[in-house]
Amino acid sequence: MASTLRNGINRRDFAKLGAAAALSRGFAFAPSPAPAEEIFSDRTKEAGIDFVHFNGMSGFHFYPEMMGSGVALFDYDNDGDLDIFLVQGAMLGPVDVSQAVFHPQLPLRGRLYRNDSVCNADGTCTLKFVDVTEESGIRAEGYGMGVTAADFNNDGWVDLYITNPAPTSRVGASVLLFSITTATGGSTFSLATTWISDSPIWLGAPRRAEC
Repeated sequence: MASTLRNGINRRDFAKLGAAAALSRGFAFAPSPAPAEEIFSDRTKEAGIDFVHFNGMSGFHFYPEMMGSGVALFDYDNDGDLDIFLVQGAMLGPVDVSQAVFHPQLPLRGRLYRNDSVCNADGTCTLKFVDVTEESGIRAEGYGMGVTAADFNNDGWVDLYITNPAPTSRVGASVLLFSITTATGGSTFSLATTWISDSPIWLGAPRRAEC
């Protein structure tokens, strides 16, 4: 039996009256709008960037696994456009990389991509990035958590500071890399100094996941 409201109208009739009132005022459920035109498309590999971040997870549940990494957009070669430095992770826990939950793209190191994009006569731009990690001298093989770019020593070339969570042999300490002008007018990076974390146990005590 349908329940009755205080004014003597049962709930079923009240719902019918409400629907009728809504329709009489021109309200109706409209069909879902057509999906909007695509705005963004993945052109990473087309542009020459081949990079997959590795968070080092092996089942021990370390804090850095869930925090992601960083990226720096900066003009490393002073040619007026933005180049890309991508921060890479490393293996965490007392296990070999072969025991990672997701097998990484090797070698594990931060990567620098030079922007060689071309602006065409019709106003369009053809994106092109070239991996110049090796020739740049960057050896970022620790567990990178972030990066910042600035002209630290005021020589007109942008330097990099890469943060790592703890000074272990695998994870590495945070490093400052100075950009140095080469004889040909290019730029390479040289290790300026390292910073040791005050709390190497920040990684957290290892705890094997229960499956």
